[in-house]
Amino acid sequence: MTDYSEKWSRYRRLRQLTFVPLVGCLLFVVLLASGLNEKLHPILWGVTGALDVVCFLMFCYNGLSLSRFRCPRCSGYFSRGKKVRVTRPRGMSCRQCGLGLYGEV
Repeated sequence: MTDYSEKWSRYRRLRQLTFVPLVGCLLFVVLLASGLNEKLHPILWGVTGALDVVCFLMFCYNGLSLSRFRCPRCSGYFSRGKKVRVTRPRGMSCRQCGLGLYGEV
């Protein structure tokens, strides 16, 4: 059996980096809902708006990288492609070769 631990650690890192900036975007929405006045705090408003744009762009970039993650076994896209007829009850699997998430067979 081949050890795919380096590839799976990259996959976990990509998943974390995809959803952490989403929290930053949601914090900006909370600031908007809290009634932060643009006229009273223009610098704070501008800085949080710019950080929100950066968080959104990071979310998009990392999400695209995650969708283009290659399967360690067959080098096909892990989450895109033809569907495997056998469904796995314990999570995701490669749509080309059926390798389970984190190397489960």
